[in-house]
Amino acid sequence: MYMKALFLAALIAVFASIAGCVSQAKQEHTDTTAAPAAVDPAKPNVLVELFTSEGCSSCPPADQVLTLLGHQPVVPNVNIITLGFHVDYWDSRSWRDRFSSNLFTQRQQAYARGFRIDSTYTPQMVVDGSRELVGSNSGGAVDAIGKSATQPKGIVAVTIDGGQLHIKVSGLSEHTESTVYLAVAEDKLVSSVNGGENAGNKLEHSSVVRQFQHIHSLGENPPGGGPAELSPVTSQQISHG
Repeated sequence: MYMKALFLAALIAVFASIAGCVSQAKQEHTDTTAAPAAVDPAKPNVLVELFTSEGCSSCPPADQVLTLLGHQPVVPNVNIITLGFHVDYWDSRSWRDRFSSNLFTQRQQAYARGFRIDSTYTPQMVVDGSRELVGSNSGGAVDAIGKSATQPKGIVAVTIDGGQLHIKVSGLSEHTESTVYLAVAEDKLVSSVNGGENAGNKLEHSSVVRQFQHIHSLGENPPGGGPAELSPVTSQQISHG
């Protein structure tokens, strides 16, 4: 099944929503044929989101930074989860970024409101939902990742078993609400761009978000962040865009 192939090659990231806390993922895989590359549960996870577009001439260097962060141990003893969100406001009637989605634009707009900045821009990098910077600023990204890795994080246990994705969230601090999302991302994608500022160029991408799905909303947690067992997610529920 194609979705299982995606699980093998792509990044699966489960994390708390915009307000806050990227999970320290503990991935337990009982279906080894469908398991993605495991992260080291002893290391803290840091989520790095890049808002980018194939129509933006400043974005290819940021895409390269995202690839570096996702594939090289640039920050010792940290698992870096990378996601590339292609926004749609660079699209035109005659051409569109084939990976773009208005859903991703809305996510970036929510961040803009949270960071109290006047407008969205590309390339923008967001680290652990709490720090934003220009996406091509590799030094700034490494610094932000190092600082975010020291912050308290919840624990997400992910088990893939019999075509179902089982998710358990625990260890969150007291809060009113968190939202768990599933992101399916794909590496080694190449586009021959025929519009926008990169027209005529061939661009390479990694960690491109192909599916971004709301899984569960967590209500107010009890003191100590008691665990929440989420309903299993099947491969049939996850469509590949």
